[in-house]
Amino acid sequence: LSDAPSRATNALAAAILRQLGVREEKVQDVLRRSVKQVVNLVLQNQGVHAVEWGDVDVLVAECGTRVLKTVLQEMRRLRSDPSYFEQGTPMGSEVLEWLQETNLHSYTPIFVHHHLDSLEYVAGLEKANLLQLFDEHEELYPRSGRKGAMGGELAKLQKAHRKLLCKTPARFYGWVLPRPDERTRPLSERLENYRDTEA
Repeated sequence: LSDAPSRATNALAAAILRQLGVREEKVQDVLRRSVKQVVNLVLQNQGVHAVEWGDVDVLVAECGTRVLKTVLQEMRRLRSDPSYFEQGTPMGSEVLEWLQETNLHSYTPIFVHHHLDSLEYVAGLEKANLLQLFDEHEELYPRSGRKGAMGGELAKLQKAHRKLLCKTPARFYGWVLPRPDERTRPLSERLENYRDTEA
């Protein structure tokens, strides 16, 4: 590893530190650090002491693996965050709203994990999918074991799913026919209702 500083990397680090309000003397210290010093600091924070490793290639591979693992964990955490789900997907907020309406809000992390980010997808779930979601819910919130499948939670999930498919009644020659919730339609179809065709 080089005993000279990496100008580009250190300049970027200095800019970030300045934005965070770090004192200029500390920023200048970062600008003077060599590549070797920076790598040793990173390794120390990863629980690795370079002196203990004989082979540099093995050391670099081990550290790269640790850093990559941390980055992947953080990415999974961010993608499982309901606020990302709500703001980062076009219809995620409708899914969260539906979970609240049906008192199934405890399923939020599971829906986020499976990227069930539109009620169109949720409406297309089959019995086996609902059972899988229920099983994962039981793992997250162990209350009743498989007994819950016969009573409360699974029945509540299945009922909410059925209601989603047949929520709005429509009149047809005196008959009242159930119609799927409007939110289960693709967004492109729903937007057609708001197109100005009489201009």
